[in-house]
Amino acid sequence: MMHGLSSIVLASILCAPAFGQTASAPATQPSPDKSAQEVLFTSGRQAFALRMNQDWSAPWPVWMWTASQCEEMAPASQGWFGAMDDCKRVLAGTHVLATSSRGGVVLLDRRNNNCAFYAPSTNAHSAELVRDRWIVVCSSLRSDELQVFNRFDENRPAEKVAAIPLHAAHGVVYDWRTEILWALGGEELLKTKLIEGAGDQPVKIEVLQRYPLPAANGHDLSPYFHYKQTPGQTPDTAKALFVAVGTGVYVFNLAAETFEPFAPLAKETNVKSISDNLLTGQVIYTKADPESSFTSSVHFLKPEAVRVFPPKIGAYPTRLYKVRWNQPNPFSYKQDAAKSAAPAPSTMPQ
Repeated sequence: MMHGLSSIVLASILCAPAFGQTASAPATQPSPDKSAQEVLFTSGRQAFALRMNQDWSAPWPVWMWTASQCEEMAPASQGWFGAMDDCKRVLAGTHVLATSSRGGVVLLDRRNNNCAFYAPSTNAHSAELVRDRWIVVCSSLRSDELQVFNRFDENRPAEKVAAIPLHAAHGVVYDWRTEILWALGGEELLKTKLIEGAGDQPVKIEVLQRYPLPAANGHDLSPYFHYKQTPGQTPDTAKALFVAVGTGVYVFNLAAETFEPFAPLAKETNVKSISDNLLTGQVIYTKADPESSFTSSVHFLKPEAVRVFPPKIGAYPTRLYKVRWNQPNPFSYKQDAAKSAAPAPSTMPQ
């Protein structure tokens, strides 16, 4: 923490409450000003957001969540969220969809920090919202499934309604235009669709194609908005996906359905997450520290930079895993598909 300034002064400087207070952040669109944009993080027991223009060496989140804030959640269920590993902006920015490798998935209403949905999922590593109804979860080692839950399930916790095997499931991304659900396992990328039914089988997962990964240990899957896009324009959608594996980062060309190395990180090992800024083209990523699955630093491309966190964030040790830009996602969500008026300065290197 910074010395010589009270938490009240710091919070007013950053236009955010001091760490540990519950922030009721409005569901606003990210500012075109790169310095004011937010980044979503997972670290240990916490999911939180920071602005680009604040000091990350003494972070005071503009929003944060821990399971203990959900009074409606039983203590046993709160224990599922002790190792947060991914979080995504959904429902036009009003909610955050988050997972924990301790065994849970949760949909958080960012306006009041209520838990709009939660469910058990063994070693959950990522989740996706499909058609605003289905929550699809990558349940990794010890479960090895791609699971589906109904967001509107009245049970708390919710119950799984469909699943298929997927070894070391780690990443999932939806394309609302084609209704294709892409799912990343340890050795393969699946092209699937959710087929809705009725009665005892309200939904099922149909596998359309399997693509062996170019290298083992799939870690992360996310839209690559600036792949082969016109420089100076904000993309309408993504033409490729980032695919992080144990030995580097690849691009999956959605038209050709082929993998190619992502040159800046082609040989960067243990990349745990990668996220492309829709408005600016800046890429943010995390990679595990040596002898660890976690990190205390965050890396950027275009321009290249590194930001280092202190040993603790609030009361908890720093254990960063995945990081995402808090931004509209016109590839995955129809309500985000309206084109932003803010131009991106250029594309990332191919």
